Amino acid sequence: MENHLEQARSSMAEADTFHQASVLWAIVKEDSASDGMFIRPPAPEELRPSLEHVSSDQAAFLLTHLTGARGQTFADLRKRSGYTPPPAVAAPRPGPTAQGRPKAGTNYFTKPVGAREILWAVVGGFGVLLLLFGLAAGDAGTLGCMTVLCGILVITALVKTIRYFLAYPKPSDRQMDDWLTSDVQNTVMPRALAQLRIDGRPAHEGGDLIVPAQIVVGVASPLRVFDVTRTLLHYAIFLGSDRRVRASYYDVLILFMTDKIVSAYQALLDTRTGHLLLDATQEHRYSDIAGVHSRTVPLNIAPNLRQQIPAETLVRLSAQHEFSLGIVNGNSLTVTVDLPSQQGGGVAWSNEQALSMIQRMIRGKKEA
Repeated sequence: MENHLEQARSSMAEADTFHQASVLWAIVKEDSASDGMFIRPPAPEELRPSLEHVSSDQAAFLLTHLTGARGQTFADLRKRSGYTPPPAVAAPRPGPTAQGRPKAGTNYFTKPVGAREILWAVVGGFGVLLLLFGLAAGDAGTLGCMTVLCGILVITALVKTIRYFLAYPKPSDRQMDDWLTSDVQNTVMPRALAQLRIDGRPAHEGGDLIVPAQIVVGVASPLRVFDVTRTLLHYAIFLGSDRRVRASYYDVLILFMTDKIVSAYQALLDTRTGHLLLDATQEHRYSDIAGVHSRTVPLNIAPNLRQQIPAETLVRLSAQHEFSLGIVNGNSLTVTVDLPSQQGGGVAWSNEQALSMIQRMIRGKKEA
């Protein structure tokens, strides 16, 4: 690329060609340097003065052939074309509630005290009282052992009860959903745009997208979480009062569809903290996409991982509904968008519209 631009600036070049090539070369050098790449002379500062000789119409024309680039020259070229970037939106400062979010998030997934624990506590308590009264009249050794067993039942039930009530205050379903929405909009989306270097505005406004970014949020699989964190200590799935599933870890997939390519960003989000534990990007032409798939499959959990997951979570993980974008090389982008069960189902994020849009757009582009 640099060789072509250097040739365009040769001594036989017209003035307009010379200055436009110089500006483009400065953009390439600054953008490469921002990635830590070596750049050879001349320095961008030596090329940037040519910008004064590029008209606003020429600047606008050059921008139609450029994607987002980093560096002062690209920013100045946009200003010269008459484009005014929107003011930067300051990141929201965490309020008092957000400061205690990790503890609150953990509290949300704490299992409620069940009827079984209460029953054992009552039965064990009566058993202890009856046996204490009967110690003097019977075999002290046998009655003593039975008293100990009943006492263990009572203590176990009490410990579970105390643990549950110590997990207050609990955030509401609405609060958990608000945190997830904020994470996706203020953390995941800006990072995705930066990683893929995409102008997230619609094409008719000078951006790259032919449709708005499509966001799919699903429950992260235990295997995926274990591969990243090497533990399932905080892995939990909870059925809210609205019968919607909320998880301690989410898979977030964002598809940016431009005129010629599909850019994908996928991240593993820790619900308790709002931090991204893992992210990855892919870019494919529409012709490279084998198809869009949706299926329900049994959830296969390795025995060594199964032991780390609470039993009440496993009940709700008997099956999973997957959305998958197949690639011709055999790879795929897969997200678990539903966990069907008799108790309820559906991730607490509306995916239906995004899945429908993705399917329609990719089918239309491939047919075209």
